[in-house]
Amino acid sequence: MVAIVKNLKEKRWGYIAVLAGFLVGFTSAYFCILWHLVIFGFNIMYIISPLIAGIVETLIARQKYGKSTGAISALITFILINIYGWFLPASVIDPTKEPATLSLITIIAIVLTLQAAFPTLINYILMVTAVGLVKKSLDFYSTFQESSWEKMLHLKNQCKLTLQHLELMNSISMTLQYLFCQ
Repeated sequence: MVAIVKNLKEKRWGYIAVLAGFLVGFTSAYFCILWHLVIFGFNIMYIISPLIAGIVETLIARQKYGKSTGAISALITFILINIYGWFLPASVIDPTKEPATLSLITIIAIVLTLQAAFPTLINYILMVTAVGLVKKSLDFYSTFQESSWEKMLHLKNQCKLTLQHLELMNSISMTLQYLFCQ
């Protein structure tokens, strides 16, 4: 119990910085909604509020705590603003707001939002996992094609297939490859 109290006492300015950043960011989002600060149909709270939260948190943390806290309040503000913007219906603050409907554009926008919030994780998923999946699929296909070619050569030796038959089989294989790999 004493260790917990000591830890809280040592890091109190870090916690205060995160809380103050979140409150300032959330308040700026509230005013952006209240005053309809919209540019080309896009409420600027999605950009301004997390930025303000991160700046306030960083300034307080560096002045009082002695080091940065990693802009935790900016991430919390960003996530809550996006939950409000994407999923919650109209409210007393903004009675004209409609929640997003599920469509391809909405899914792409949510993925881009997640990419903005968690760039390393999403880039890893897209670059490493997706590329790895494509590579494994191509490796499987090439192994399958090589083994089928070896079977055809084995059949040639057993059945005395002519070169014309093998060329026909190869053209069929190339046609199937063209149809299924496009």
